[in-house]
Amino acid sequence: MHVVQPSLRLATILLITGLALVVRRRRLAARQRALNMHQAAAEPKPTPPVGGWHRQMPSMPSIPFAEGRSNAVLAEARVLNLTPPSKIGSGICFFDHMLDQFTSHAQLGVTLRCGVLQDSPQPRVEKDCFAPLKDYATGLSSRSHDKDIFVACGTALGLALKRVVNEVAGEAAAAAPPSSAAQGSAVFCSPLDESFTEASIELLPPDERAGQCETRLEPYGSFGGEKGSGRKWVGRYRTDLTPAFWSALAIGLGCNLSIVKVRGGNAHHQLESAFKAFARAFRAASTTWQTEAHTVARRRARRQFRRVRRPLCRAAPRFHGRPRRPPSMCSWTWTLLG
Repeated sequence: MHVVQPSLRLATILLITGLALVVRRRRLAARQRALNMHQAAAEPKPTPPVGGWHRQMPSMPSIPFAEGRSNAVLAEARVLNLTPPSKIGSGICFFDHMLDQFTSHAQLGVTLRCGVLQDSPQPRVEKDCFAPLKDYATGLSSRSHDKDIFVACGTALGLALKRVVNEVAGEAAAAAPPSSAAQGSAVFCSPLDESFTEASIELLPPDERAGQCETRLEPYGSFGGEKGSGRKWVGRYRTDLTPAFWSALAIGLGCNLSIVKVRGGNAHHQLESAFKAFARAFRAASTTWQTEAHTVARRRARRQFRRVRRPLCRAAPRFHGRPRRPPSMCSWTWTLLG
């Protein structure tokens, strides 16, 4: 007759007891989940907002609009860094499409509205006579406010972008002192089909270069009334007013800007490539401060870690220049099993 050893009997009892405890714990957990589901089904569900839960967004910060005015045209713009897109209404549909490149390629939430100030005997309440340019671009006749729209929108956007630059530069300066290597400048070359445009921007230039703008985009396309003159209109957009917009934006932003066409045979692609190149260059220039601040922070953390770990590393035995680590449980297990 085989006699069971006391140690084997004790191990069997402990194994059966452990399995029983595991089964009991799983049953209690399943019962608790069923109870929670029953209570959740009994509670009244909140009513979703209009448009669904995915339409609900956090409240917009109370940031004032930057104003740009040219004669009777008033433009108001607000730019938020790294936020969803908003509404753009300049009165010229193709111009709105170009300004939307700031949202797509610079990760900026741009809000722009433009209108004509009607004649009013009370200048203090001139905003009450603010007529939005919703149907302005309905024809090519009597376009007396075209240049004013470009100048006012450029000034308002430049002032709004200036607030973003000051905010980013201030946060980076608080994290790390500014250095000569990061002064908020960048160059970006943007291809779009056959078009290719180069944009260079310096956000904080010296006083003698602040507000300067160089624009060389003519001719706009290879079509036009005269041979090689390019297109005068793209939809309801006057191509000859593009330099006026960039000049007003550079003055409002206080930057040194250069936008040069390398090649291009389509006016639409040419203009969109220019706006895209500026948006990408602005994003790259505004992130130089953040990159410098993060680099300095990483260096500081690395120095502190080395100061703490250096005595331990010297005291520990070394193998090929590195401290020898004790083997893990997995290595011991495979050693025993092998």
